[in-house]
Amino acid sequence: MDYAEKIKNLITRVYGRTATIYPQGKMFIVQISSKAIINNIKEFLIWDSNKTYSVQLKNPIDKYSKNFLKGFCRGLIKADGWITKNNLMISCTSDELMNDLSKSLEILKLPHLKTSWKRKDERKRQIALFFNKENTKKFLEIVHL
Repeated sequence: MDYAEKIKNLITRVYGRTATIYPQGKMFIVQISSKAIINNIKEFLIWDSNKTYSVQLKNPIDKYSKNFLKGFCRGLIKADGWITKNNLMISCTSDELMNDLSKSLEILKLPHLKTSWKRKDERKRQIALFFNKENTKKFLEIVHL
């Protein structure tokens, strides 16, 4: 709940809107309705009719600052990543987004491995990036996760 409150306060500070927090099972949902947020997102991301499979950065990677790329990597890992046995991993169904992430990591000199698979019950393949223990530590230091 403390983290949800921090997110709620951040939304209020950045967008001047009040968010609502409500429990759902073992987690808390922070909900806000505002065009300001989606417009802010659209400054940096694009997608077609199926956002899950097509979301990507709006501009080529080399058009962004290293600080932006660090924040981009940090946000994706926080949203879709996890650490297990000191190894960082992230998985997603958008080829374009994972390519953007991989290119960002290369610019930041963060070695990683890329792979993909398709489960029998899924229509789209998963793309994943992996970091070994040493590169996970390096990622955490550079990206400040």
